[in-house]
Amino acid sequence: MNNHPTYEYTDPHGDPIRLHAVPAAEGGPAVEIVTPKDPPHIPADRVEELVAGLRDTVRQAGHTPTPVTVPTCGTPCPEPGHHHTCQRSPRHLDVHRDVKQKGDETCRWDTPKTRTVAEALDIVRRWYVDVNDGAGWDADDLVRDLADAGYPLPDDDGADPR
Repeated sequence: MNNHPTYEYTDPHGDPIRLHAVPAAEGGPAVEIVTPKDPPHIPADRVEELVAGLRDTVRQAGHTPTPVTVPTCGTPCPEPGHHHTCQRSPRHLDVHRDVKQKGDETCRWDTPKTRTVAEALDIVRRWYVDVNDGAGWDADDLVRDLADAGYPLPDDDGADPR
């Protein structure tokens, strides 16, 4: 038995998963995951328990994990007294919500810049028809029309132009 922090999870079949904090070669702590010969079975409703055990083991070893941050839309709610922002992806095209998952929201709002997928597709459809009709348009015209309507495409490096 080692002196390092350890967390043990036992799956419904009795197979253990052991998480041991160990010194890393680069100088910081690491976690060694020891599993049985057969892959462990982790029911979906117990995944958070295993993740929490992993985080706790790392913390006990003296390391605070860097929280994972996911970019969000961030548009503030316009309702007086509401102090939350839209938690959806920065590229969403319809209503804003105070949480990412549809149906879990406590607040939804629209803004003048909020667009629908149907509107964006209609711009693409009109451009396609005009190109096929010999209007002399090219892809730059489509990019411009989308940007003018509030649908700027990302730069070549993938950065959001907003």
